Amino acid sequence: MVLDEEYDRMINEIKELRNLSIENRREINLRLILSVEEASWVSRRIYEEVDRGIFTAKFDIKHSEHSVELGIALLLLAAGTAVITITKRTVNHLFDDLEDYLERKKLRAKKKRIKN
Repeated sequence: MVLDEEYDRMINEIKELRNLSIENRREINLRLILSVEEASWVSRRIYEEVDRGIFTAKFDIKHSEHSVELGIALLLLAAGTAVITITKRTVNHLFDDLEDYLERKKLRAKKKRIKN
């Protein structure tokens, strides 16, 4: 089970990464602690973007009894001003999806705890 504080940390990490300049970076690193179901969704979502060819992804996966720690390195393949604009949009869209997903999971977990 992922705690609210962990959801908040992950959401804040995504927001901080979004604010960093992508022009001078070749790699974006993200660390998430998720349930198996959540890790599966996040991995699948990232691979959808990898299939588009803007970047590749390198995963470091550590399993524990109730969660999965995903270390994700997005390796940017783009060069040139026009391609960087597309890459920014793609990464921002990916981060939007990850943020929304984590927010929904956080709310669902909170409702479940209140119900019990």
